[in-house]
Amino acid sequence: MNSRFALTTFSLVTLLLSSLSVTEAHSAKKEKCNQVGATKEIDSKEYICSFSGSKLVWKKAAKSKKVTHPAPTTFEELIGHKSIPNVSWSSYSNKIKQTTIAEVAYDIRVGPQTTLLNPNVKEVFENTTKVFNGFAQPKSILTYYYAFEDVSWAENELKNLKLPEYKIKEVGFTCNKSACRGATAGALNLENGNGLDYDNALIIFGVPGKNEPKFTYHLGGGIEAHEFAHTVQAIQFKNSKVQMYRSLPNWFVEGHAHLIGNISSAQSLSDYEIRRKFWFYDSTSVINEETINGMYREMAPNQNLGIAGGGNYYFQFVYTFGYLTVELLAALRGIDSPMKLMQEVAGGKTFDEAFKIIYGQEWSYAAPILAKAVVSQYSL
Repeated sequence: MNSRFALTTFSLVTLLLSSLSVTEAHSAKKEKCNQVGATKEIDSKEYICSFSGSKLVWKKAAKSKKVTHPAPTTFEELIGHKSIPNVSWSSYSNKIKQTTIAEVAYDIRVGPQTTLLNPNVKEVFENTTKVFNGFAQPKSILTYYYAFEDVSWAENELKNLKLPEYKIKEVGFTCNKSACRGATAGALNLENGNGLDYDNALIIFGVPGKNEPKFTYHLGGGIEAHEFAHTVQAIQFKNSKVQMYRSLPNWFVEGHAHLIGNISSAQSLSDYEIRRKFWFYDSTSVINEETINGMYREMAPNQNLGIAGGGNYYFQFVYTFGYLTVELLAALRGIDSPMKLMQEVAGGKTFDEAFKIIYGQEWSYAAPILAKAVVSQYSL
């Protein structure tokens, strides 16, 4: 449930096309760019605000591909498939068109010195409930939003709820020494010995300050949808004899939440493609099958259960390679397939057993193919 550190510890990259013409580059340079992920039309071309080294600049955005390809039916067909985002988006959009908003009570609390980056957070939560139609969802969600100046306020609020000390400390985990940007979510954990209250969830959000970089993931509802996904994941284990993070790979849990965060907060396929590319690495040193297979191995069930994966090197990849892996699985068997796998695991199956049931192949067979397929997405 820890999307907090990865949002700040590794490079976030937006998509690029070929180099700008001299005229276009000059026009783009004159325009101010101070909001990562923002889009703007310059000289009739669409640009996206992204990092170039330590500076924010406007870079030409790729146009959405209009050519679609048949949905993949085998793992082998995932390698080099050119319409993975299209297929995943289609599965998502077809579902939400046929579903309604779930009844969830929201209690949204904002620190006295904190300004919400997205004033429509309730609408974001409500829209995200639609993709989880057919699965158990929380009855209520209590949220706290706090900027760095309100960290003490948030900690006191959680103390008043009589939560365990480690839950209170999670406020600090969403911030560094001068700013906040992360979030964490899950079932309420009660200090009085009653254990987890799965029906009532708690989400805390560290909000970037006035002069901090603002990411589309924060501004556009992505982080809300991501954390809401974690509450739904958790409630599948309400009556289970196993614990979620001991039974599922960390990359799968976070990758699924990240897929929901990006796809559920997007307004269209082209918007989703922009949000998706934002998480692509530009460093060729890590875009390889060895790194991805290492993530599958080191972030397997019952490993790296601490904050941010226990400090494991491979945790940084769960929001990129993990996300793309789950997107591939959703393209192969539908947007509901990751949740169906979680239900199987909650019911007592191992991850490998559940994977075979949902995706029709052994995980040991699929893993190296998925690693190849993830790498191939970088060249499309």
